[in-house]
Amino acid sequence: MRARRVVVVAGLLGCAVVAPVVVAATVSPTPPAATHYLRTFPIQGTQSQPYTTTAYPYADQYATPGPEGPIVGINLPAAAGTPVVAVCNATVVAINGQIPTGLGGIWVRLQDVTGTQYYYAHLSSVAPGLAVGSQLVTGQVIGAVGNSGDALGGNPLLYFEIDPQGAPPADPYADLHLLEPAPPVVP
Repeated sequence: MRARRVVVVAGLLGCAVVAPVVVAATVSPTPPAATHYLRTFPIQGTQSQPYTTTAYPYADQYATPGPEGPIVGINLPAAAGTPVVAVCNATVVAINGQIPTGLGGIWVRLQDVTGTQYYYAHLSSVAPGLAVGSQLVTGQVIGAVGNSGDALGGNPLLYFEIDPQGAPPADPYADLHLLEPAPPVVP
């Protein structure tokens, strides 16, 4: 069998694309839908509580005015308690898992191997055992959708932000749109 040259994206074990690397392989591992930062959608429904963006639509809000200045992330509505997952292999670098007040309420901040950070806010809870230094894999549950912090009293949502190392926050909309969960299949 003849090996062919394929491009493998550096940082595939993490999230952010850094630079292409050429290796010999017989199969082409490609990141989902050619996303820039994410490997999976940050909200994951369950069989008993499916999540779709049809049921919970969202919009590109990046750079729109917010109560504390321009929005540099996105609000993703979902049912309270819907699982929130790591969007890539990452390490927990900061966490507020107990105090539901303040701007983001209960929140988690992850960092991938490139230094890009991912901020998840307004959670109702964090996964048991999650702590600073925890090593996570793509799709691992880190908490649940809620309305803590300055979202208290509003509809449940996940505020999600991408902060590339050494650069301004990135608009997550394009990556999220490419990774939208498919509607559940009804037998």
